[in-house]
Amino acid sequence: MRPVSLQWARLFGRYALVGVINTCIGLGLIYVLMHAAGWNHFASTFVGNTGGVICSYVLNRSYTFRYEGARFRSFVHFFAIAMLCYGFAYMVLHPLIAMMIEGAVPSLAAAWRDSAVVLAEAGVYTITSFLLHRNITFADKRPVQVNSSFPLESHAADDYGKHRKAEH
Repeated sequence: MRPVSLQWARLFGRYALVGVINTCIGLGLIYVLMHAAGWNHFASTFVGNTGGVICSYVLNRSYTFRYEGARFRSFVHFFAIAMLCYGFAYMVLHPLIAMMIEGAVPSLAAAWRDSAVVLAEAGVYTITSFLLHRNITFADKRPVQVNSSFPLESHAADDYGKHRKAEH
């Protein structure tokens, strides 16, 4: 049996990979709609971000957490948590993070400072959303049973979702 910290690290690694994929899809859609299709900023970002959220939900449900519970309920939780984490990281914490970075590196150029703030906010969003999705959206009330074989694909998420079907 692998240590719990390794299980969580592997699960978070999958979550981060899904984040990269859904970001590429969302941004790709935005740029194609804006530059190739001539859509305006609002319409293209709405469609692109919606595509990214749907991609994130599908991949996290099937690949990261291997969740077999209720689809509609988990999607509502997923969307609500995504919006909550967005508001928390990018709106509530924004002034604090900006102040901390300005205080830590006062000579940093404004463009770099803004980028550092966004990166810090993305970190808060990613960690907070991972924990909430793991414990609410794709929660399993039973202890995780871990397969002890070696392959990288075999970890907590493999058996994690199998126990969920009966729960919902």
